[in-house]
Amino acid sequence: DVISVPGALQSGIAAAVCAISREHPDYIGLRILTTALGGYFGSRLMSNIREDKGYTYGIHAYLAGRKEEGHINIATECAAQHTEAVIDEIRHEMQRLREQPMPDEELALVRNHMTSDLLKTFDTAFSIADYVGSTITVGVQPDYFNRQYSILQTITPEQLQTLAQTYLVDQRLCIAIAGPVK
Repeated sequence: DVISVPGALQSGIAAAVCAISREHPDYIGLRILTTALGGYFGSRLMSNIREDKGYTYGIHAYLAGRKEEGHINIATECAAQHTEAVIDEIRHEMQRLREQPMPDEELALVRNHMTSDLLKTFDTAFSIADYVGSTITVGVQPDYFNRQYSILQTITPEQLQTLAQTYLVDQRLCIAIAGPVK
C-alpha cells in the first residue's frame, strides 16, 4: 500500500513478513536470522542500505512473536528518490540469505550481539520483571531463556539458510509506503 504525502521529502517504509508464533519450533532460529538481516548495527540491511549505499540513516528489523502468530517488521525512512531502491535492497538481502549460507564470521558476530542482549534479560530487577511479565502476556515459557541460549550457540549457517528459504520469501512480504507518490 502507498499512502500519498504530497510535498514530503522522505518516504517511510514499513515492511512485514508473516511469520510464526513463539510456540513454533523455528521461532528462535528465525529470531537469529532476523537479527542478521536487520537487528543490530552491523546487520545486512544496515551494512548495505546505510553504510554502502547511503540511502538511509538507519533501518531495523525484528521478529515480533505472539501466542498465535508472529511477523518480521522492517522499518526505515529514506529520501523519496531512493524508495524503490531501498525496497529492492530489502528483497536482495532476503534473497542472499535464501541462496547463500551465512559466513561463519557473520554468524559469530550475530551470536556475540545476541548473547550480550540475552544476558541483559536478567541484568536488573526491572529486566527480570519484564521477563516474568512476558511469560504472562505473550506466552514465553519458563525454559525460553535456556532454549534460546542453546540454539544461539549451536545453530548452523545451513539451518539459517533453510529458515530463510521457508520464511524470507517475497510471497510473505507486505510493504507500506508513506511519502510522495511517483
